Amino acid sequence: MKRKTRYAAMGVNLILVSAAMLQAKETDVSATLHTIESEDKAAAKVAEQNLMRAVHRAIGTDTQAKIVEQLNEAVLNDDRQLATRRLCCEALGFIGGDASIGALYKAMNQRELQDDARRAIERIPGSRATRVLAAGLQIGEPPFKIALLNSLGRRGDETAVSAIIGYVHNDDDAVAQAALHALANIPVPESTKTVREAFEDKRKGATDALLKLAYRYLDEQDSIAALELLLELLGDESLTISQRARWITAMGRAGGEIAMGQVMRALDEADSHLYSAALEACIHLPGVESTLTIARKMHAVEGKRRHDLLNVLAQRGDSMDQEISSMIRTVVEKGTAEDRVAAIRTVEAAQVDVALGVLIKTLDEEPGPVRDAAIHALYHMPGEFATKQIIYALRGKPGDKRELLTNILRHRAGDDAVAELKKADK
Repeated sequence: MKRKTRYAAMGVNLILVSAAMLQAKETDVSATLHTIESEDKAAAKVAEQNLMRAVHRAIGTDTQAKIVEQLNEAVLNDDRQLATRRLCCEALGFIGGDASIGALYKAMNQRELQDDARRAIERIPGSRATRVLAAGLQIGEPPFKIALLNSLGRRGDETAVSAIIGYVHNDDDAVAQAALHALANIPVPESTKTVREAFEDKRKGATDALLKLAYRYLDEQDSIAALELLLELLGDESLTISQRARWITAMGRAGGEIAMGQVMRALDEADSHLYSAALEACIHLPGVESTLTIARKMHAVEGKRRHDLLNVLAQRGDSMDQEISSMIRTVVEKGTAEDRVAAIRTVEAAQVDVALGVLIKTLDEEPGPVRDAAIHALYHMPGEFATKQIIYALRGKPGDKRELLTNILRHRAGDDAVAELKKADK
C-alpha cells in the first residue's frame, strides 16, 4: 500500500515538474525565435505556431509580463529577421497591452514595420493606443495615413475625432475621404456635424459617409439621429442604385411615418436591388401599424410580389393583430394555389391561430401542394390552442381523414393524447 502511495506521489511530482518545464519553455521567447529563424523550415513553422499558442495561453497569467518584455525587445532588435519582427508585432497585438505601445510606436516609425505595428496597436484597447495612432498621422506617406485613419475609425474611440477632423480637408482626396469614413464610424455630435458639412459642400465620398454614419446611429439604437441624416438624402437624384438601396433599408430600420411611406413606394420599384432593399426594410419597420400597411400592400399586388410580402409577414409574427391575421386567412381560403401555399407558410411561421380552422378544412381537399403545406403547418405550429383545435376537429371525422389528423396529433402531443381522445370517444 505504501509502495502504491509512493509511486502515486512520484507520478504527481513528475506531472508538476513537466508542467513547470513546459511553462519555462513557453516563456523563453528568445529560444523560440531562434528556432523560427533557423534554416530548418519545418521546425521554424512549428515554432511560429508554438509562439502564438504560448502568447494566447499567457494572457492574464503571471507569465504575460515576461513574454511581453521579450517580444518588445525582439520587435526593436535590428539583428532579428524582418519576418520575425513582424510576427512579434502580431503577437503583441494580442498580449502586449499598454506595456507594448512604446515599442510598437517606435516600430511604426520604421517603414518596413509600419503596418504591422499599426495593426497591433489597433487591437490594443484604451485611450493611450488611440492617441498613439492619432500621433502617427503626422508621419508617413498618404497610404499610411489612410491606413491609420481606417484603424481609428474601426476603434470608434471618440477621443480621436478632433485628430481625424484635421484630415477631412487634406489635399490628398483619398486621405480626406478616409477621414470622412473614419468619422462616420464614430456617432457623436462633433463627427456628425463634420460629415453633414462635407455632404452639404458636395465633398467626394460624403454621401457614403453620411449613410454609414446613419447606420452607426441605428446600431446604437438612436433612430432619431439616424432619421435626421437619412432625410438629408430624401429626393436626392444623384444617389447611385447601391446608395439608394442602402438608404431604403436604413429607412426601414429607422421607422416612422415618413420612412414607411418611402419603403412602400420602393416596393413598386422595377430595379431588383431597390425592390430587395424595400423587402428587407419591411422586415425592420417597427410596430403593428407597419405590419398592417404591409398586409394591405400584399392584398394589392399579385404573383411573386404577393408571395414576397407574405414571406415578410411571416417574419413579423410578433406584430400581428386580428385584422392582419384575417387578411392572411382570406388568402389561404381564396387565393390561387401558389398564393395559398405562401399564405399557409406564413400562418405557420407567424403562428396565426385564427387560420387554424381553415388549415384543418384544407385537409378535406385533394392531395397536392396546398394540402401538403397545411399538413406541414399543423405538424409544426406550436401551442396548446392548435392541439385542442385538432382534437376538436377529430370528432366525427371518418376513415382516412381521421387517421391523418390522428397522426398529426400524435406528432404534436404524443401517444398519451391520442389514447385520451379514444377514451373520450367511447
